[in-house]
Amino acid sequence: MIIVPDTPAAVEGLNSYYLRLDRLLEHFQHELEAGALHLRAPAAECVVYFDETGPVGGTYRDDTDEVSGSGTFDHLLRAAPRHNFRVAVHPVAPDRVHYWAAIPHAEVVHRDLSAEFTDLDGLIRKMQAERLSGYIEVAAGGGQTPAQLFFAQGRFLGGRYPWREAAKLDRRRESVLELRTRVRRDGGVFTVRRIAPERAAPAAGTADTAEEAREVLEALRGLLTIAENTVRADRRGRVDFVTRLKKKFVQRADRWEFLDPFTAEFAYADGRIAFHGDAPPERLARGVAACVAEVAADLKLEEALATNLRPWRERHAAALERWQVRI
Repeated sequence: MIIVPDTPAAVEGLNSYYLRLDRLLEHFQHELEAGALHLRAPAAECVVYFDETGPVGGTYRDDTDEVSGSGTFDHLLRAAPRHNFRVAVHPVAPDRVHYWAAIPHAEVVHRDLSAEFTDLDGLIRKMQAERLSGYIEVAAGGGQTPAQLFFAQGRFLGGRYPWREAAKLDRRRESVLELRTRVRRDGGVFTVRRIAPERAAPAAGTADTAEEAREVLEALRGLLTIAENTVRADRRGRVDFVTRLKKKFVQRADRWEFLDPFTAEFAYADGRIAFHGDAPPERLARGVAACVAEVAADLKLEEALATNLRPWRERHAAALERWQVRI
């Protein structure tokens, strides 16, 4: 299965004829936290997922071959001279890249469940309640091309729908509701596939400690409080900081998906902060800080915020360096 990340491409429109694909991947290993190479040719397509250690999986497909798993990139290098690929590079959340690389290895746990006897909403609730990683295939109305709903540890990541652009993920609630309507109207068949936990997560040893998570949340609470007070003190106009911040979270949900207010993983109000997601703490810190910086820039308050943040930056200097936060 070839799935194109829903994040905007860092670069696209490249031609493989002029590229050293191994050098390209090596370059973006350093430029991005994690990502995917997506290559399309008239008779072939490939996606290769990578993190800072190198390729972690993917899928290659042409008229005669289909390869998935850890050997995908090596197979691509051998096949590339036979095709004229258009190449794009997409950033991928570091805590999701192993999930997408593991999709071809998902095991069937339920097959050919009829909508007549099985409730789609019930399957979705089961994935969420049991915090399962995998996806639900939905062949609505006996259609040959099924829709897919993807979940990582119970969280809905998005869907692919045959009536939408091929291969692209769609995280909109409206698309799920449309799929439900089609199933209720035309019937359908469901297949549930599960990814083993060890495949969906990074290698052991990268898990964040509870202490690190607490430190991040405490630092972010201070950052947001200072930013809110800075906005309130501005006499040029009355602006509600929390409203502005939520709008910024929506705008940047393509990069920092855990900040999307629709998923309700992160919240800030009345000087209190809460996070109920599974993003690594340092990535949470970078996402929130980036959004705060953009809000300040939109309001032309960069200098005021920088001045007010000086004691906060000194207090958290070592941690900010460790988390690679710049604000």
